[in-house]
Parts: sequence; C-alpha cells; structure tokens
Amino acid sequence: MSPVPILAVRAEGREERFALKPGVFTVGRALECEVRIRDLKSSRRHCRITIDGKGAHVVDLGSGNGTRLNGNPLDREEPLRNGDCIEIGTTTLLFVAGAEDTATRFPGVGEVTSAEKSAALKATSRLPTSKSRRYVEEAGRRGVPPLAVFVGVTVALGATVVTLVLLFQGPSRLQLDREEVTRLVTEAAKEAPTNPDAAIAKYRHALALCEKHRELGTTAASIRASISDIEGTRTRKNQAAEEWRRARERLPGVLASTDRAAIKEFLDDLQRMLESHRALGVPWTGELEKAIERVDERRRKIGDDIDPIPFSKAKSKIVRDFTLDDPASADYAGALKAWDAYIEKLIALRLFDPAVRDQVAEAKRDVARRAAGAWDSLRKEIDAAVAEGRKEEALARLKQALPRFEGCRITDASGAVTRDVEKEIRDRIAHMGG
Repeated sequence: MSPVPILAVRAEGREERFALKPGVFTVGRALECEVRIRDLKSSRRHCRITIDGKGAHVVDLGSGNGTRLNGNPLDREEPLRNGDCIEIGTTTLLFVAGAEDTATRFPGVGEVTSAEKSAALKATSRLPTSKSRRYVEEAGRRGVPPLAVFVGVTVALGATVVTLVLLFQGPSRLQLDREEVTRLVTEAAKEAPTNPDAAIAKYRHALALCEKHRELGTTAASIRASISDIEGTRTRKNQAAEEWRRARERLPGVLASTDRAAIKEFLDDLQRMLESHRALGVPWTGELEKAIERVDERRRKIGDDIDPIPFSKAKSKIVRDFTLDDPASADYAGALKAWDAYIEKLIALRLFDPAVRDQVAEAKRDVARRAAGAWDSLRKEIDAAVAEGRKEEALARLKQALPRFEGCRITDASGAVTRDVEKEIRDRIAHMGG
C-alpha cells in the first residue's frame, strides 16, 4: 500500500490517529470538523490542514487563542514536515509522514491492536495450569488454605475473561452512537440553509442518542445550540415574510399618492427591509429591489412637480423678483404676498414646521421695515413738493405709490403692530384732499 501521512492527536492522556489522505481537514470543536478535538481553548473551526500534490500545509483560521507550530505562533500558512508538532491549547497534534494506509487511526472505544491482543493472551499463560501446579503446591507448603488458593485462582481467571471479552467484543454502544451522531450532525448542517425542518429532525435524533451517554454531554449542548439557531432564523424569516406581505399591500396606494412625506417614509421602510431580508437569504429580495425603484421614481416625480425651493433660495428670489433693493421701484406688497404663498405651499405639502414659520415671519418684518424706510424718504419729497406749490403733483405721486405699500405693517415679536405704513400713506392722501 502507498504510504499516507498520519495525524496523531494527544489530549488528556489519550491518543487518536487520523489518516491524512489528499484533501482538506478542518480541526476544531465543531461537530462537522474532520478532526474534532474537545479542548476548551479550541475554536469551533480552529485550523486547517491541506494534503495535495505539493505536500502538507497548515493554516490558522482566525482562532481565538491561536495555533502554535513547533512552539512558534502560526500566523500564516506553513508546510508540514515529518515530526512537526501542532499545539492547540493543551492538545498536541503530531504530524507523521510515511505511515501505511492500514494505520488509519489509533483504537477508539471498543477497538484493539494486535499488540494489545498479544498482551491479553500472554496474561492467560500466567494462570495456574497442569504445567504450573507448582504454584498450588508451593502455596500448600506455605500453609495457605486451599479455599484461599481456589478463590485467588478464580478471581484471576475471571479478570482475564473480562479483559478478553472487553477486547474482542467489538465496537461498544457508545462508539456506535457517537458515529451515528456525527453522521446525523453532518447531514443536518448541510440541509439547514434549504430545509430547516429536516435539519431540526436530524439534530433532535442526534440529541436523543447523545442523552443516552454522559460522555456525549458536550456534543449534546452543541446540538441544542444549533437547533436554537435554526429555529431563531426560521422565526425571523416568517416575520420578514409577513412584513413583505404588508408592504406589497401598501405599494399601490403609495404609488398613487401625492403625499411626499408619506412616500419618503415608505421608501425608507423598504430600504431597511431590503438590508435585513437580504441577510436572511429570503427569495423575494429581487421583487423588493424593484418596488424600491418604483417608489423612488414616484418620489422624484412628486418632488419635481411640487417641491418648494429652500427658504434661503426663496428669500433671494423674492428680493430679486420684487426689486426690494431699489426703494424707488420696490413692490413691498407683492413681496409680502409671495411670502404668504410660500407658507401656504409648505402647509399643503405637510412640510411646514415652526422653524420655517419663524424664518418667514422675520422675512416679512424685513419687507415692512424696508417699506417704512422708503416711505420716510418719499414723504420728505412730498413735503418739499407741497411747499413749492406742486400739491397736485405730490398727491398724484402718493396715489401712484400706494399699491406698493399695501399691507406693510411693522410688528414686534409678539405680533403687535408698531407702525402701519399703508395707513400713514392713506391718511396723508386724505389730508391733502385726495
């Protein structure tokens, strides 16, 4: 037979050997590992040994406590040579090159080697037989009672028989159940992503076998954790399915809505759902992505149609459109009406908030103050024209300017009117006989 490498695993005074035929061998505490160890300092997937045409190599899999090779920390993939020693916690793994295929592993529970069988047979040769009666005769000469001699021989013979039975009876129930548990756990781990119910059934079967043996207590705890993980994932998937069903029911109404805030809220919900549902691996993420595209398109369309410009841009636009920087031609009344329309639009779109209200109120007070300054300048010109005897000309000029000042009233922070520019102009027109 062609020689194959051997990995001898030694822990707590016990040794187990594994034949490393070409392939990949994961070492760790997980049930699905090809080389499973029970060291408390071992990770579930601790390191990996690869056997291929280039030889043998070992690499740490990001374990919590690290791996040591010949006493040195293993921080990258390293080749394995005959006699190399891998350390994981208190467990030692010895790599032996050039062993025979028949040396697959050291005996486990219920398995014996030829050396052990030979030792057992030699033990029987030491029993009193027809060729060794001198033992009994010597006991008689020394005064040992015959009954004591008989009891001693019987006990020795019984112990030998028990030893032979234990050695040759074949695999024990523990060994058989351990192998069946490993098979069931491996199959369940493969089926869990696509068929969780079948996986749970196999895990529960394996758990029932483990509960028969105290030695399999650690394995039973690991199986219970796996069942809990699968059931938790299944519950989250069911919740996600119900969430997606409700979203599909809302979708037509949102696509027909003109409520920009409601559309944005629904879009945010869909994007959050996509992230969480994708992590669960559910099959409807493609449909969810298409729904997000449709809602986002509706949001952009609504925004293009009726979305008002920001306050700062609105203020600049009103100052420019109503020439507020030119007192001689400024339309203060038009600017005030524009600010009122801006507020109404925000309210209609449900985008109005107290901060914007305060900004617009201050902007309107600014328009009124500008109007008051313009009226003060205009009044001096009117007084000069009247003094020069051009009363009719002054009156006509006042009447022409009045529409620009309609609604211009200066208010304080509480909203009380402190100066009514429009009323002052009307009173002056009436005083001049207009």
